[in-house]
Amino acid sequence: MVLGVGVTILIKSQEADIDRFARLFFETFNIKDYELHESLHYGGIYYLVWFFGIEAGLYRNWDLDLKGPTYEEFPEYNYYFQFYHDMPPANVSIEVIEEVLHEYLCQHIAFTLDVETAYKREIGKDKFEIRSFRKNPDYRPDKGIPAILTTKRLIS
Repeated sequence: MVLGVGVTILIKSQEADIDRFARLFFETFNIKDYELHESLHYGGIYYLVWFFGIEAGLYRNWDLDLKGPTYEEFPEYNYYFQFYHDMPPANVSIEVIEEVLHEYLCQHIAFTLDVETAYKREIGKDKFEIRSFRKNPDYRPDKGIPAILTTKRLIS
């Protein structure tokens, strides 16, 4: 089995229409060639894009018999973004790369789209931390006020 780099980011948006949100979301990354797909397994309509051996998708966070990978822990988030590359990195642990990607993508998406983002990370045996990010409404770079507010919540 080939291990790769995988990232799942939860997104809480005021935009309920996945078509409009996908357009905004992919424009954030300057991606124009995303494809519409439909499957009950993924909660209906979802969007995929492939580039440089990477598969990335934007999905509804949904609650059906075939539960999405994140719904039970994050019911208030209406979308999730998954990013996967099956080429194992050379000389760097997969965990380090995934942590950096989670942090960067969560902050970038939260700030650019003015949404809340989150991800779950393992911090020990059967211990997890939920990290959520949102744009700071008081952001002022000239005053040293940070652009992103971060919240951490422990779960077991």
